[in-house]
Order: sequence, then C-alpha cells, then structure tokens
Amino acid sequence: MRFGFRKTFAVAALAAVAATVLSGAPASAATRFAADGTRAGLTAGQVGWLQGEVNRYLARTSGQQTGLNVVKTATGAEFRAALPGEAHPRNLSATAASGPCDGGTAPGYLCVYSGPHGTGSQIAMYTCGGIDLPNWNGYGSWGDNQTPGTVTYFYTQYYGIADKFTAKSNNQNYNWTPVWHIDPC
Repeated sequence: MRFGFRKTFAVAALAAVAATVLSGAPASAATRFAADGTRAGLTAGQVGWLQGEVNRYLARTSGQQTGLNVVKTATGAEFRAALPGEAHPRNLSATAASGPCDGGTAPGYLCVYSGPHGTGSQIAMYTCGGIDLPNWNGYGSWGDNQTPGTVTYFYTQYYGIADKFTAKSNNQNYNWTPVWHIDPC
C-alpha cells in the first residue's frame, strides 16, 4: 500500500513539472525554480508537488510565479505554498526575503492561512484589490493588521458576502469552505 502511494505521488510530481513546461512557462524559469528546491534539500516529489500547487493557483489568478512555491498576483498579493505536513512555507531561494506572514501578520497586511493558528500555505495582501483563494476547504486562519477600521470582505463563489470584519482583528480557526474570494479593503 505504501509503495502505491509513493508511486502515485512520484507520477503526480513528474506530471506537475511537465505541465509547467507545457503550459508555456519558460523552461529556464521552471528549471531554476526546481533547482532552488533541490538546493534546499527537497525531493523530486516535493518539488513536483509544490509546482502543482503553484500551477493550480496560477490557473485561478492573473499572477506570476516568482519562486518554486510563490505566486505574486496582479493586485500585489503573494501566495506561498507549504508542503503537506509542514507548518509554514519554506523560503526556497537564497535571495528571497521572509514573507510578511511568516511568524505573524506584519503591519499593514492581511494574512490568510490554509491551516489553523497561522499554519499551512499563506496569502499576504497589502493593497486593495480582490484575490481568489486556491480552493481551500476546512479550517484555516487569518490575521488583519491593516490600518484600524479597514473593512475586509470574504465572498462566496458568486460574490455573495460570506463574512466581513474590521481591522485589526484575527480568527485562528476559520472555516474557508464557503469563501472563494477576498477583498482586503
């Protein structure tokens, strides 16, 4: 049973890397991002899994991949994917700085996390403009350290209001299932 899982995981990882190359992403960028992962000690399966997460998020947004596990959207939001079982996204590039959601929510930011208590994959938002969530289901968390009084809206799939709140606030155990889109201000 365990071998079957590993085999399936390895095939999925290779398919994700191939999809990146076939999707029109420059081969040099895909190779460079994969090399960053290898230098950071990731296996080929982990590199492929992260690339697959990035590809899924790119398919939902008008963004650009800026690292193996990082996407910057047109509105300036930054998505960082964490590996399964890891509490936080890894910094996989020697030149990359820490993200504004690493270790808490930096002043001026709205940070949303796929897991409870600031864990899992994360999206950092600093400027106004909506973003799409990457199909998060179940419980995660968010922290809003924007200017006091700023109103953030969480929307359903068809842009009905799922929730709204005012900065500065947070929720360490929030159900993402009904939320598809976020407008931080």
